[in-house]
Amino acid sequence: MGNIDVANALTDALNGQQWDKLASLLTDDFVFSGATPQSLDRQGFIAAQQQWAVGAPDWHVTQENVVEEGNTVRATSRISGTQTNTLSLPMMPPIPATGKHFSATMAATVTVRSDKVASLSVVPDAPGILEQLGVQPPA
Repeated sequence: MGNIDVANALTDALNGQQWDKLASLLTDDFVFSGATPQSLDRQGFIAAQQQWAVGAPDWHVTQENVVEEGNTVRATSRISGTQTNTLSLPMMPPIPATGKHFSATMAATVTVRSDKVASLSVVPDAPGILEQLGVQPPA
């Protein structure tokens, strides 16, 4: 499987809320960074994605401008959804359903090792998802 295929499989697993598939695509030492106050490990990332899926069941990620550079894949990620349920994220009080639709873009870099995602780093554009929901993100 090529590196772009691995990145696409990650997006497909997120959009399909296929948590076992997502787990199988991540290395044991996977690290997520950029959109959270501190990096998340594999389990923390999966748990956060599950919470987003509960809070915004129509959560959807679209990748654009995908470019492979060695063992990395860079793309613009567009994330959209509507927060129709309580959103419980780490290090934050639960956010009651707002009914607000959000759409955010971020630069994403996926690092692939042995056909698995070793890291995902994102740089969100403003306003971020939480700001669009009317919530101050944690520092």
